[in-house]
Amino acid sequence: MVRSKRGIGLAIAVTVLFVCLSCAGKDFVRPTEVSLVLGKTTMQEIRRQFGEPRQEASGIENGEAIKTFVYTYAAGAGGLVGGVIPARAMVYSFYNDVLVAYQFNSSFLEDSTDFNEAKINQIKKGTTREGEVIDLIGKPSGRGIYPTADQDGKTLGYTYTETRGPTFSMKMYQKILRINLNRDGIVTNVKFSSSGTR
Repeated sequence: MVRSKRGIGLAIAVTVLFVCLSCAGKDFVRPTEVSLVLGKTTMQEIRRQFGEPRQEASGIENGEAIKTFVYTYAAGAGGLVGGVIPARAMVYSFYNDVLVAYQFNSSFLEDSTDFNEAKINQIKKGTTREGEVIDLIGKPSGRGIYPTADQDGKTLGYTYTETRGPTFSMKMYQKILRINLNRDGIVTNVKFSSSGTR
């Protein structure tokens, strides 16, 4: 089990995915947003629907204890597409055994979570609304509510990771965008990070 005192949702989504690349895992389909109800869907429902997670983690968000399930799948070197090893991960975070955040991450062409970071500077704190964010960046691959977001607020998550090369000399590129919204759906904070080379 992974334990962390930092925010865990997005970080685990990218970290565990590529720790597990050497093992194919069990393939899965990205769940629809209507099947994941933040503040209502339970840990037991996720376990029944998707089976045992590949990884479990615990951590702290806004002073509250969070549990996380991580599901991963990789096609392996035989599935290379344009030099990229196709892989996907789904992360579910729970507070008091109820879903409070999820994050999907994929480098498969059919459900890729890649996004255009060049448009991030058009998002303005205090004025840009949720619908405008989605018009600019696209449909988020993750969402969260308190305690993974601010009290009475929510987050939109965008995560993309790709790995190239043979097992012992893999090169990884990742980018993470997290957008905080207030109760009125207006942007209060934007965090973007990237690492590695494409």
